[in-house]
This record gives sequence, C-alpha cells and structure tokens, in this order.
Amino acid sequence: MTVKVLYVASGHPSKPRAGMDVVVREHIAELARDPRLEVEGVSVALVDKAGVDDCPPWHGVRVIPSDLSTAEPGRLKSLKLRHLRSGRLMDGFGFASEQAKAELAALLAKDHDVIVVDHIHGFINLPILKLITSGRKIVFISHDHAPKAVFDRRMVKTSPLSQVFIAAETAYCTLVEAALTRRATRTVFISSHDRDKYGWLLGKSGVALCPILVGEGGAPAEPRADLANRVVFIGSAAFFPNRAAIDWIVNVLALKLETIAPELKISLVGSNVAKVFPSHGPNVEMCGFVPDAELKVLLASCLCLLSPVVHGSGLKIKLLEAFSAAAPVVATAESLRGFDFMGIAPQVELDRPEAVARTLAELYRDGDRRATLRRDLARTWGDFVERRTGALADLVVEAVG
Repeated sequence: MTVKVLYVASGHPSKPRAGMDVVVREHIAELARDPRLEVEGVSVALVDKAGVDDCPPWHGVRVIPSDLSTAEPGRLKSLKLRHLRSGRLMDGFGFASEQAKAELAALLAKDHDVIVVDHIHGFINLPILKLITSGRKIVFISHDHAPKAVFDRRMVKTSPLSQVFIAAETAYCTLVEAALTRRATRTVFISSHDRDKYGWLLGKSGVALCPILVGEGGAPAEPRADLANRVVFIGSAAFFPNRAAIDWIVNVLALKLETIAPELKISLVGSNVAKVFPSHGPNVEMCGFVPDAELKVLLASCLCLLSPVVHGSGLKIKLLEAFSAAAPVVATAESLRGFDFMGIAPQVELDRPEAVARTLAELYRDGDRRATLRRDLARTWGDFVERRTGALADLVVEAVG
C-alpha cells in the first residue's frame, strides 16, 4: 500500500542557510527515501532578493519564496497589516505566502492519506481552524517550544508597547501550539526536552525524534591541518540567542583566549555577524555564510564547536552538524538539551570565561585526546543514526492506521 503524503513546511530545504532549513531538508529526504510513501507539497522560504529565483524543488516538495522575500520596497507595512488582520501568529509573518496558500488549497482538495506539517510556521499558509475541525490525519513536527521563542523577543524589543504585544503574542502562541499538539494524530518533537514539556498534554501521541543529517551523501570531508586550531561557532547574528552568544565570545572569551591560548583562533560562521560585530580582536575571524561543503571541511578539521547559547528553545542544529562530523563540542547545558544520547557534559558557564579558555587550551595541546574524542563521537553518532533511521517514515505510516 502506498501512503500519499501532503507535506507542508517553512524553510529552504534545497538551499539551507538556517537550522530550520537543515531540519526540513532532512525530513523531506527521509520521507522521500521510503518506498511506502508518495510525497508532494510546499515549503515556504524566506530568502534575499538574489535568491528569489533560486528555489528548486526538493524531492517532490515545491519551494516558494515568501511574500516578504518578493515584496517591493514600501510594501512591508501593508503586508504586516494584512497578516495581522488574518489572525495568524506575527512570529511567522516572514513565511506567509499568498501563492503558497493558493497551491495548498488545491492540494488539500486532493485525496492524501496524511498531512505532515513541519514547524509551527508551516500552519501560517493553511486554514488552521478548518484543518483542526476536520477529521484528517495530521502529523505535526514541532521544532521548538514556540511560546518561549516568541517571549524571548522581549530582550530585543524593549518599548512598552512592544512588551505588551509580545506578551499577548506569547499567550496566543501558547494556545495555538497546545491546540495543534492536542489535535494532531501524532506530534513529533525534534528535542526530547521539548517533548517532556508537553507530556501532560500529549500522552502517547507525542514522540521525540532527533533529526539525522544524511544530506546527499558523498565521501566524508578531508580534514585540513591548518584549521586544527579553530574554535567554531555557527549561527546568524539576526537571531537573538545567537547574537547574545556571539557578544560573549567576541567581548569576553576572545580576550581570555588571547592570553591563555594565543595559538587558537575563533571562527564565527553565520550571516550578519560582521555587520553586528564590526569590532573584534585579532584572534576572531568573521567567516560569514559558509556553504555546506566548506562547513563540512571546517567541522572535520577544527578543535571544536563552541556553543555558549543560554537563550531560546528547541534543538541546537549547529550541534547536530558538529556531531555528524565527529567534531568535539564545548557547550552550555542549554545547548546540550535534547542530546542526552551523545553523553556530552556541559563545559561552558558564562560567568567563568577563564575556565572555558583553559578547557579549550588543554584540548588543543592534547592531540591524543582530540583523536580519541573524535573516534568516540563518530561511534556514538553512528549508533544513534542506525537506531533512528526510518523512524519518521514509520511514524507517518502508523498515523494513517
């Protein structure tokens, strides 16, 4: 029996630039690889003007630029007002698309066995009330604890009016996410930590499935000796939790490293970093956006991935990329939530930057320990991938009944 799947998402699976893009890419590929499933659908991507015409489909799923991506200058205010009047979450405004809504209306009229919605923003272009009250089978994939992600915006938007709006949006988001998780035939959390937050609501319908990064296969990246002294951080400065982490790296940790381990260099990978942090020490390099192939080489070669993130929710996709490359991870407890299966202890406390600098220095100066760490990580990650492979496709089939 072939299970017909309507897949709806927010993200750019064919040209990933952010964590959600990577997760959507892997989920689509995982479903498309399974011979029991026939997948079609739509994913809406937030891209810059140069990328509007570069949105190829991904395994049967069309990629459509959002209205914000294609808007002419001066239309931002009218687009926001239209979205606000629609009663949908403003947090997902960047993924709203009239074209996607029209295409999805046509797809919803077809006879699919199950609808898979990947990320809460995937519902932005769907008739939510009609879907919730219908009897259709729905698999909802939750990427994070969305109300917390909305509430964290108060740290950037500090005006009294913004604080009131964020509080209202947080409450509304809580109701929407609770309704979606309760209504869905099955709810998948990519983080076990977030799954535990909703255990009281879900019962047996919720499950945690950490994504696996397979990509397009190919030979493993060859490490480069000249990159062995790199401490890597991955993340766009446009996202507040990343921006706060980068601020600590540039203005606190880098100063300690200059004294304790001058041979180490910090590589900051992500868009907008140089723009937001134009001033930095000589041991910090701004890499900007790095394509997949180059990032794999960097992770295969570096000393470690550093993640001093203490805000936000959901799984830290930068760690997934590191584990898949067997790169050692030096991170906060917040960053490591959902990765219990990797057996990594937190080693970053923001109020102890000197201790973090010494940890990095000791790791760099012990080549045998670094080699052992990489071997152990490769084995642990490989064991996890073997256990996890096919689990999402199995769940979608089971949801149909």
